[in-house]
Amino acid sequence: MLLLIRSILLFCFVAAAAPAADSETLRDIQAGLADQYPGVHVMSPEELTREIARGGDLLILDVRSEEEFRVSHISGALRVDPGASANKVADLISGLGNPGTVVFYCSVGNRSTRLANRVQKVLPPEAEVSVFNLSGGLFLWHNQFRPLEGERGQTEYIHPNFASRAELLIRKNLASTKPSEQADP
Repeated sequence: MLLLIRSILLFCFVAAAAPAADSETLRDIQAGLADQYPGVHVMSPEELTREIARGGDLLILDVRSEEEFRVSHISGALRVDPGASANKVADLISGLGNPGTVVFYCSVGNRSTRLANRVQKVLPPEAEVSVFNLSGGLFLWHNQFRPLEGERGQTEYIHPNFASRAELLIRKNLASTKPSEQADP
């Protein structure tokens, strides 16, 4: 009986948090990206959290605008312009000593998957770098209540990239386009 009650509560929570059935979901976006870029490996937020905790050779690249990055990002991430050339990003990776693992992310995965795809094609084999894209992007990270920081320190806010994408956020009230709009939630 207890298992049935837990199952019903879990279903209700997931149903309430999910976007409307007729709208695109993060899962839909990820499936489309996997089809379009089958050579780009993905890393789940859970896996990235474990990698961060391990403290190994890890480079996290935020592939969003400066404005988005200022609102919030994963701690320790470096921002790279979404339009950066693959060679420029590969040079950055090499200049940082070829970390063993590089994880790209953006809001939902479109920009970061494209850049990760281009970069892994130009990295020299001797670099021995594993390239990943964060599954679900920063939106899934945020939806799973994982820690973020902004230019003012720890934050729960996230830049929606553009208005229609905010529908993919569970906590829509935390969508913010400028750090100055942030107040304690």
